[in-house]
Amino acid sequence: MVFQTHHDHDFETEKHIGDVRQSPGSSKSSVSPRESLDGIERASTQDGATYDDDKSPNGASLELKRTVSRAGNVLERVFTTRSIVDPPPPPDGGWQAWSQVACGWLVIFTTWGWVNSYGAFQTYYSLHLNESASTISWIGTVQNFLTFLIGAFSGRALDAGLYLPTLIIGSVIQLVGIFLMSVSTKYWHLMLTQGVLTGLGGGIFFTPSLGLVATYFSKRRAFATGMATTGNAVGGMLYPLIVKELLPQIGFAWTTRVLGFLNLALLCIVIAFMRPRLPPRKSGPVIDWSAFREPTYALYVAGLFFAIWAVYYTFYYVSAPPRITSSRFCAHVMLHRWRPSAPRRWE
Repeated sequence: MVFQTHHDHDFETEKHIGDVRQSPGSSKSSVSPRESLDGIERASTQDGATYDDDKSPNGASLELKRTVSRAGNVLERVFTTRSIVDPPPPPDGGWQAWSQVACGWLVIFTTWGWVNSYGAFQTYYSLHLNESASTISWIGTVQNFLTFLIGAFSGRALDAGLYLPTLIIGSVIQLVGIFLMSVSTKYWHLMLTQGVLTGLGGGIFFTPSLGLVATYFSKRRAFATGMATTGNAVGGMLYPLIVKELLPQIGFAWTTRVLGFLNLALLCIVIAFMRPRLPPRKSGPVIDWSAFREPTYALYVAGLFFAIWAVYYTFYYVSAPPRITSSRFCAHVMLHRWRPSAPRRWE
């Protein structure tokens, strides 16, 4: 192997140029070796300048903007429905439609099933917190109130084409509330975790999910919605049974964590498979006050208000009658309270 220094390379270049100049076929007007070297240097400088332009800050900034734009387009297609144009009619059946019903069932199970099982916790808190039963019941009341209240507004996210981000955010908030609930030791801890966080999270994704199920059906819409809402009754039975079986064995903290992992697994399934099928649309007013001018609708809302008032009073207090201090008894009462309601929801 032969190594050449920079000086040797320049010397051979000058010698070669000189030989070309002295060759018989060369013209007398040939350039000098120094001029040829100057031309080579200028060409090298221009090539380096072209390479530097590609690596300049402006070029890097332009490439970064293109990358961000492409990533934004991908995220928009994944997390919004703005890319959907002229959707077909509702399938009104088939795998895609019924899979959305199944996911809607899981949503109702993890939201209202969780809310309606609060009576099991009410009994436990009454035994271990130095608070009255009325004060403790405010935890479930706040949870219930926020699920209803936030749901009245979060449904607009489905109309805006933002269902998937809404589902993810609501699920995360609910799960954070459940897992923080497992380390709560005081009344105000439980109020913030079980009352505020789980109620807020459930309210965020409950209403949009139920509305999404309805978009996949036309003739069978009422039946599909009724099927999805049976998750309410099953959750109201299953959560108290889990509490009944695990609370004496592993304690409150790990019982709550088991419920949290259950919700985590079910909500992961929902996030993986539940997808909207309609493009964004303009929503109407938040509250349509003109609807209350119809006597039938106004009386229906008033009757529903007082009916739910009586129902949740029963949920919270019937599980802890005087002289009964067993959380197992509470779970059985909740189970028998919910069992008759399940078949009616299939009609």
